[in-house]
Amino acid sequence: MKKVLIGTLVLAMAIPALAAVTVTTDETVAGQVKLTFTSDTEIVGIGLKVDANANIASFTVDDDLGTPDESYFDLFMDVAYSQKVNGDGYTYGEGAGAGNINGADQAIPGVVALPATNFSISAGGLGGETKPLDPVPQVAQVILKGVVGTVVDVDLDLLRGGIVDFDGTQTVIGLPVELTIPGGDVSVVIVSAHGQVDPPVGTHSYAYGDSVSLSVTNDMLIQGATQYVYTGWNMTGHAPASGDGTNVQITTLTNDLVLTWLWATNNSLASLGTPEWWLASYGLTNGTSDEEELLDGDGDDILAWMEWVCDTDPTNGNSVLKITNIAVDGSGVQVDWKGGVLATQYLERRTNLLSGSSWMAIFTNVPPTSISTNFNDVGVTNSTSVFYRIKAQR
Repeated sequence: MKKVLIGTLVLAMAIPALAAVTVTTDETVAGQVKLTFTSDTEIVGIGLKVDANANIASFTVDDDLGTPDESYFDLFMDVAYSQKVNGDGYTYGEGAGAGNINGADQAIPGVVALPATNFSISAGGLGGETKPLDPVPQVAQVILKGVVGTVVDVDLDLLRGGIVDFDGTQTVIGLPVELTIPGGDVSVVIVSAHGQVDPPVGTHSYAYGDSVSLSVTNDMLIQGATQYVYTGWNMTGHAPASGDGTNVQITTLTNDLVLTWLWATNNSLASLGTPEWWLASYGLTNGTSDEEELLDGDGDDILAWMEWVCDTDPTNGNSVLKITNIAVDGSGVQVDWKGGVLATQYLERRTNLLSGSSWMAIFTNVPPTSISTNFNDVGVTNSTSVFYRIKAQR
């Protein structure tokens, strides 16, 4: 059998990268829109056509971003313009008058005067052969100004060459594009079922371009036996769309938005009404919730479910609802007691512990309460006997 040896010849060729211009837009400044052209070669000419649904008041080129002595770009509107004005770019209407060959001649027939809705913009290196070329990548910016809400369509003007470099037409990324001149008031709608938020729930008005900070100022709320816990937010009309932080910072406000703060509800209860989230907050999770609420883990003779009602700490024997002192003075009897913060406390009195007498509330302490409180029961100094008790309710 004959053996056949097959050889493969591989040719390595350097393929030049295709020249391209990338167009990005900016609609964050009130009263104007901006197009930025970034090229990986030296741009020779830019031809654009503008179609708007209302008048454009002016356009400006910033073709060298602060280095006019290195620029070879000039901007004009349907008429050759070979010299920049004051080295700062060219705004239509600031060029030299009729008869000046170095200026835009607004008197030439066929030239569209601004304000206008439909026109062409041309930029080119008409004097570039005598100026140093800009470094690569090269950046040019065109700014269009007009009335807020004006819709502007920008595309290549192929009759004027589109965008070209020394090697011919370039690939253009980002055109055509539709822009809206921004500005005016922007509405921010805040939605939150619970908690404290800033700004508060409702609709708020800001100026276009404002920096806005939106926040939740408390991330947990207790209402009775129910706990509400902050979990995050959703936002429509503006980026980003969602998050889990307690603050949303918008550096530049450009669109109407709706921000919804999100909350989770914890309302599972043990058999005697003790919230499971409350037991868990003190680490009472070794047994079932029904078992844990019947324990006296801190040895103060108060079961866990009672500590919940009193809003005292089931892991701290010194945190308990009780009368700490009774003292008689010239005006009456002063009763001192301690307890929690979130329970309603009732100080009650009766003159004997036998039948025919009942407990009567003489003072109601509404939450939030101080840990230690007192009340002066005036006019009971002549009583043969008097009894007091403190009661809590949630």
